[in-house]
Amino acid sequence: MDFFRWLDKRGFFREDLQCDPEHQVESYIAMRKDKENHFVEANEKVELEPEYIDLGLPSGTLWATCNVGANAPEECGKYLTWDEAMKLDCTLPTEDEIIELVTECSSIWTTRNGVNGCLFTGSNGKTLFLPAAGRYFNKLLFIDNLGYYWSSTLGNYPNNACHHGLNSDAFGICYLGFSSGLVGWYYGDGCCMHSVRAVKRKEGRL
Repeated sequence: MDFFRWLDKRGFFREDLQCDPEHQVESYIAMRKDKENHFVEANEKVELEPEYIDLGLPSGTLWATCNVGANAPEECGKYLTWDEAMKLDCTLPTEDEIIELVTECSSIWTTRNGVNGCLFTGSNGKTLFLPAAGRYFNKLLFIDNLGYYWSSTLGNYPNNACHHGLNSDAFGICYLGFSSGLVGWYYGDGCCMHSVRAVKRKEGRL
């Protein structure tokens, strides 16, 4: 996807993604909310090392407390195609790890610091907030209403089909998806730009 992304002098999100080599700086878009509760492109270039939380999951998988490209749980962070996400210097959750998060934790739609999202609560009482960052395809879509988070798994399921024992010769990339009324794992193509929430595995697990 030939997008050109840059910050203007005020740090605001640019809808007019025109080819401007002098301003082309990154292959992603990072979003945050300003003091007036408007979504703007993040102008913070320093990305902190992620922290991870133990939700008491059977696999022992730890989930990062922030999205890739974010420095707080409610920040949207980077929007990436699947190919871009697979090149990151972090570990993406697998299909099984997303299923485990959905099935082993309780979840509610909630708001944190003015940002809508899904709050997962593990068996040990610890919580994980994922913002409803929407996704990017030619323009930003569904922000504050839907969440899309990549996995590393290319599954043998119909595109955009929720897993209910369905099988098909069509391939789709598994992702975590949620809204105010649904939380699940879904399958689609990799050209849209989704959020990424990294994981850390027990030593010895691949």
